[in-house]
Amino acid sequence: MYRVGRLPRGRMKTNLDYRHCDSRPIFLKFNYPELIVFFCMPVLSVVITQQLLNQNSTKDIFN
Repeated sequence: MYRVGRLPRGRMKTNLDYRHCDSRPIFLKFNYPELIVFFCMPVLSVVITQQLLNQNSTKDIFN
């Protein structure tokens, strides 16, 4: 359903700054290519493209 992988510390290509995280974040990429979730305890950041927001299908994905 999804792939889990480790990401290095620092900045990503999307300039997402998670240097405040205590540990390395977990990268989850679901079957939805528009949805990328960056999970880092205790901070959870969700990056969603404008296309997905326009589709207004976020609730369908998480529900």
